[in-house]
Amino acid sequence: MPHTIQARVSEKILHKADRLFNNSLSQVLVELLQNARRAGASLVTVTTRVIEPTITEITLTDNGSGITDFQQLLSLGDSGWKKEVEDHEDPAGMGLFALVHTGVTIRSRGKEVTISTAAFLGVETVEVVDQEAAEPEVGTTLIFIRKASVDAIGHALTSVVKYGPTPVILNGIEIEREDFLAAAVLVKEFEGVRIGVFADNTSNIRSDEVNFHGMVIRAPWSATLGSILLDEEGHTHHVHAKVDVVSTANLHLKLPDRVSLVEDGTYTRVWTEVKRAMYEYVAKYGRHIASYREYEEAKALGVDIGEAIPYLRPWFAQALDSGTV
Repeated sequence: MPHTIQARVSEKILHKADRLFNNSLSQVLVELLQNARRAGASLVTVTTRVIEPTITEITLTDNGSGITDFQQLLSLGDSGWKKEVEDHEDPAGMGLFALVHTGVTIRSRGKEVTISTAAFLGVETVEVVDQEAAEPEVGTTLIFIRKASVDAIGHALTSVVKYGPTPVILNGIEIEREDFLAAAVLVKEFEGVRIGVFADNTSNIRSDEVNFHGMVIRAPWSATLGSILLDEEGHTHHVHAKVDVVSTANLHLKLPDRVSLVEDGTYTRVWTEVKRAMYEYVAKYGRHIASYREYEEAKALGVDIGEAIPYLRPWFAQALDSGTV
């Protein structure tokens, strides 16, 4: 007899939630900072307290909207974010589970809860209680312990804040931030991302970087045209590109670790636009030594880069006694 079936999530997957994250300090901090930003925080304050030389208590406080439903903290895959956040970012509902290996105490809107590893895995319940001294009606504080030195925590936090959108103060000192595309010679926006084109006189560059709100991941593409530009002195310049995600629910990261891109339709469109942006800068610069194949590729993308400058690349013969054949 015909019957219907429907996808569902087994409760057993919750008991394996500790395998969803590799427990790296950087990944944990990225997830927590991203949650603060999505809650509307304009500032995150982090303090550390040494328990032992390699064991540190971390307290992270944001000035966001706070937590109205503590059950959402333990609802794996159900983020509970407002529709605006869902539409712009496609959150996975896994962020807080990055603390599954350590546990965490959370305070917000006068309430407090301590979530152990067992609670994250769904094998024990936790009680939400009133705070002894109620804190402001906005913001959230998380307290957890890491097997790491204060210096290691500072290094990891600095790396994930560097290109992030939210100011962070660590032990009273604001961490410096910078624009991921600061040195770009051309910047264009496309489907919620910023594409930056760079021209350098060296080929020792990264041409696969994508910045997701402070977390720099590697894309499967190589966004470079190589040493394609030629200046008046006859020096070549390397053209490459980076992508800075601003607000998009369409460019997806692979779950659960979210360190690589899903190669879907949006990925293809963004990658095509990255190539188009690089050729647009070549056309703007004018002096190039592109091959005919590159000329045809640019033309197919709707960009006329013009004729190449006559140029013979330097070539050196190996000496017979160099040890190479």
